[in-house]
Amino acid sequence: MLEFLRVGVTLGARFAQPFTRGEMGLSDGAAPVLRVFNPVLNETVTLSVTATGATVTGLAQQGRLALEVGGMAGSLPADLIGAARGEAGRAFTGHLAPTTALQGQAVEVMALAAGGRDWLIAARPEGSGVEAFRIGEGGALTRVAALADARDLPLAGVTALAGAVVGGASLVFAASGREDGIAVLSLSPAGGLARVGQAGVAQGIPIDTPTALRVVEAHGASWLIAGAAGTSSLTLFRIGADGALTPTDHVIDGLATRFAGVTVLETVAHGGWTFVIAAGADAGLSVLALLPGGRLVHLATLADRADLTLEGITALRGAVVGDRLQILALSGAEAGLTQLSVPLVGLGAVVQAGGAERDVILDRAGSEVLAGGAGADLFVMRADGRRDVIADFDPALDRIDLSGWTFFRGGWQLAMQPVATGAILRFGDEELEIRTVTGRGLTLAELRGMVFSEMDRVAFDGLTPVPEGPDWRLEGQSGPDSLTGGAGNDTITGGEGNDSLTGGAGADAIDGGTGNDRLAGEAGADSLLGGAGADTLDGGEGNDRLTGGEGNDSLRGGAGLDWLSGLEGDDLLFGEAGIDRLWGGEGRDLLWGGAESDRLWGGGGADSLMGEAGNDRLEGGSLDDRLEGGDGNDTLLGGTGKDRLLGGAGNDRLEGEEEADTLLGEAGADLLYGGTGEDQLFGGTEGDRLWGGAGRDALSGEAGDDLLYGGTWGDTLAGGEGADSLWGETGDDSLTGGAGNDRLDGGDGRDSLLGGTGDDSLIGGTEADLLFGEAGNDLLRGGTGNDTLSGGDGEDSLWGEAGNDSLLGGVGADRLDGGSGRDSLRGEAGEDLLFGGAEGDLIWGGTEADTIDGGFAADGLFGEAGDDLLLGGTGNDTLSGGEGNDRLAGEAGADSLSGGGGADRIEGGTGHDLLQGDGGEDVLFGGTGNDSLSGDDGDDLLEGGAGRDSLRGGEGNDRLDGGGDGDILLGGAGLDLLLGGAGADRLIGEWGDDLMQGGTGNDTLEGGEGADRLMGESGADLLFGGAGADRIQGGAGSDWLTGGAGADVFVFAPGDRGGVEVIRDFRAGEDRLEFTGLAGLGALTLRDVVIGGVRMAEVAGGGHVIRLEGVLVAGLEAGDFLFL
Repeated sequence: MLEFLRVGVTLGARFAQPFTRGEMGLSDGAAPVLRVFNPVLNETVTLSVTATGATVTGLAQQGRLALEVGGMAGSLPADLIGAARGEAGRAFTGHLAPTTALQGQAVEVMALAAGGRDWLIAARPEGSGVEAFRIGEGGALTRVAALADARDLPLAGVTALAGAVVGGASLVFAASGREDGIAVLSLSPAGGLARVGQAGVAQGIPIDTPTALRVVEAHGASWLIAGAAGTSSLTLFRIGADGALTPTDHVIDGLATRFAGVTVLETVAHGGWTFVIAAGADAGLSVLALLPGGRLVHLATLADRADLTLEGITALRGAVVGDRLQILALSGAEAGLTQLSVPLVGLGAVVQAGGAERDVILDRAGSEVLAGGAGADLFVMRADGRRDVIADFDPALDRIDLSGWTFFRGGWQLAMQPVATGAILRFGDEELEIRTVTGRGLTLAELRGMVFSEMDRVAFDGLTPVPEGPDWRLEGQSGPDSLTGGAGNDTITGGEGNDSLTGGAGADAIDGGTGNDRLAGEAGADSLLGGAGADTLDGGEGNDRLTGGEGNDSLRGGAGLDWLSGLEGDDLLFGEAGIDRLWGGEGRDLLWGGAESDRLWGGGGADSLMGEAGNDRLEGGSLDDRLEGGDGNDTLLGGTGKDRLLGGAGNDRLEGEEEADTLLGEAGADLLYGGTGEDQLFGGTEGDRLWGGAGRDALSGEAGDDLLYGGTWGDTLAGGEGADSLWGETGDDSLTGGAGNDRLDGGDGRDSLLGGTGDDSLIGGTEADLLFGEAGNDLLRGGTGNDTLSGGDGEDSLWGEAGNDSLLGGVGADRLDGGSGRDSLRGEAGEDLLFGGAEGDLIWGGTEADTIDGGFAADGLFGEAGDDLLLGGTGNDTLSGGEGNDRLAGEAGADSLSGGGGADRIEGGTGHDLLQGDGGEDVLFGGTGNDSLSGDDGDDLLEGGAGRDSLRGGEGNDRLDGGGDGDILLGGAGLDLLLGGAGADRLIGEWGDDLMQGGTGNDTLEGGEGADRLMGESGADLLFGGAGADRIQGGAGSDWLTGGAGADVFVFAPGDRGGVEVIRDFRAGEDRLEFTGLAGLGALTLRDVVIGGVRMAEVAGGGHVIRLEGVLVAGLEAGDFLFL
């Protein structure tokens, strides 16, 4: 909802070192002035803050003021006290000056007005109390009051101070990091300090090590915001007129926020908004908003990066300059002052019905109809058990925050029902109808991206009251004691020996001391400390705090919101009823959460944590831990060590974190994160999401529709049952889909993908991958790199894409596309469709009727068995039909085509092609270009087409047609038909009784062996009958005829007139002249003529002129002539 813009990082000598203890004061106004206190250089840097950056305007060293806090003497910079006073109660950390031996000792200071005077409140984190100083003329400090730590006043180790004036009373709030509580004090007009109350673990508020406090006026009330580093939490209190703190919200840092280990807070009010900025040891910062009714909602988070200094933030300040929120941060780990700018233009209001800006739409108690209006709105729902409606939801802009619904952790917990106008969400007894602004329905994928719960939230349903009564103080002696308190807030100390201590009613403090003690708090908010020895602690009813101490202890929280800490030794911790917090401490501890939503920390040692019922959070800590979530939607964090995490029933979140962990989601839709190390993740029975993280991980989705992400390094992913999605990401990964229709994506690296059963989708990604579709109708995409793809059984689709790939279709009618690169494709069994793609490919069809398209470049196509179709495409291709009746088309380029067995149809296409029919009755078409056609065995048909072609019939009764241009035709064995067509052709019948027609042009016909028929047709032809009794007809034009061996017949038809026919080897009495259309010899004129000095017979008649070389008329007989 908010956008962070980097303004800049101020460096230079004044900011050359990290500020391990950062202090900043920021004045209000249109041109704020920032004062940065540098304890290392012992100076103050003053900067002007503008929308374009912070510039140094001067250095100040106004002297120092004497101060003694907690018995430690020294002095503070006067600038620091002035800034505190000008900040109306904001807390600062000061440092005692080197006027004593206490250089670098920190002190918390805060200024507050009361009774017309200014007062300074100070405390040492190493001390046990707070002190009040009157600020006089010139900043002189006079100590006027002090309060020490007490059992009902947590002031040991004060880590933060804040102040407020509520209902005319001046209040001081002090956070105790040691006692996990906040003390509330009143400051009288005379400077006196008095106890008002307290809030913390003893009151059931789950905070550990509070480190930051801020007071803010908003929505007609006064609020205290407490940040706790130990629990990475923010707690919001409403401040009553009597100073009482009522908790209204408690949020815990999550993956989407950056305030883990929170140490600093800042608040800025603007235009009806109250912004809360939180940061700490989380390499970034988060901005939240304080909503009416006392709730915090997350607006935006910024993580540290190379051009910022947000690691380990030690100081934060914010101010609105113009229309932007300026945020300034000092780091304890990086040099420089970072300034960020957050545009506020278009930011709307916190309302129930929004306008045309970015509004926060707040759900209130009861059934509500909420409208955001135009703009990117945030709808914030509350837990009220009623049905609410969002009337104008824009899925492209708006979001929904459901973190207020009790125990809600994420969209995966919702029951989602798409409807025509939007969707209905259900969780427990909560129901939300979403109506889109366009009136269309919403998909489940859209809904999962629109609803969120970015922080864990603890609901406060009221606190257990502390009974009133007399307070007793009981102390045991050496030896075994049995002590029992009364109805008040008792203090019981066992001392030495094996003691039995019982608190009774009231908020009791029980210390077992040394020995194997038994402590029972019973009713009330009790504090139990086992001390040395093997102790047994039972909190009983109420919100109790139990600490085992040294030894192997057993702790039971009982009813209420309890805090259990085992500390040293091998301890047993039982949270039992209520929302409990358990910390094992050192040693091999066993922790059981109990019936509700508990939080368990293992601490040091190899621990076992069992969440049991409820939505629990378990953190293993160091060494090798075992975490079991049990029932409910649990969160398990392994920490360091080789941990074993078991989610149990419910929708759980498991994070192995460091080292080699084992994660088992078990029942429910779980989220598993391996973290660093070589982890093993097992999803369980439903649709789980698994992330391997860094390291060589093994992920198994098991049953359900799972999502698996390998992460870095070489991972092993197995989807198991269901429709799974697997992403190998970086590294050389192995992915197995298993049963169901799966999606596998190898990502970077040399990956191996196995689809398993079902209709799977496999994507290799970068580098050389291995893809095996296995059973089912699969889709395989190799991606970049030299990949190997195998479809397996089923009708598969294989795409090699970039790289020199190898594709194997397997069983079934497959589609193979090599893509770019020099690929190898094999269709194998089934009627396959194969495309070579760019560059030169080798393609084999397989056992059945395949279609092969070589595509671009010079390809090799092999049909193998079956009736195949081979298309060479562009380039000089090699096509081999193999067995079966194939069709081969060379298309563009100088191609080589071989039909193989069967009756094939072969087309050369453009270019100078080589066609070979092989066995079977083949049809060969040369196409354009100077082609070479060979029919080989079988009765073949050869057509040369355009170009100077060479046709050879081979065995069988073949038909050869030269087509255009001058062709060479060889009939081969068999009764062949040779047609020269246009151009000067050469026809050679070779063996068998052939029929040869020269066509147009000056042709040469050679009959060869057998009784051939030669027809020169038009043009000046040369005809040679060869061996055998041939029929030779020159046709139109002046032809030269040679009969050769055998009794030949020279044929002259009416259409052959107009030329002079010369017969070179006429043998009278053996060869004959045949005339069609003449009555007999009387129609002929026979005479001897001399041509070129050679005397020969000339026969003329019917338009024919025939000259017989070597023969005279006298040697002719009537039997040499035939008339038809």
